[in-house]
Amino acid sequence: MRKANARRRATRSALRTLKKIEKIKKERTKTRGVPKYKQKT
Repeated sequence: MRKANARRRATRSALRTLKKIEKIKKERTKTRGVPKYKQKT
């Protein structure tokens, strides 16, 4: 049981991180032509 739960938790967190990465990528494409110091705001 414990192993199955751990695996489920791992996949869930992995999905969450993937979604975060996609969101960051979208934001990056939005601020492509902008200098780095202006992107932070």
